[in-house]
Amino acid sequence: MKITIEATEWLKRYIPESRSVTLEVTDGLSVLESLKLAGVPEDEIGFALVNGVRQDLMAPLKEGDSIKPYPAIIGG
Repeated sequence: MKITIEATEWLKRYIPESRSVTLEVTDGLSVLESLKLAGVPEDEIGFALVNGVRQDLMAPLKEGDSIKPYPAIIGG
């Protein structure tokens, strides 16, 4: 199945060449596993939105899901 990971400013250090990356992954892969597959270190992931809704990092993904990860600490 295909999923998309959207590159936030923070994520660009791991996926600098584009604003998003599309991955072909196995059915039922978790949010966390997919982010690690894209090269994002687990200890840098605070939470993620899947299709615009905050999800548990162990939630399984479905075909066409869009993930937007955020670091544990954000602010300005």
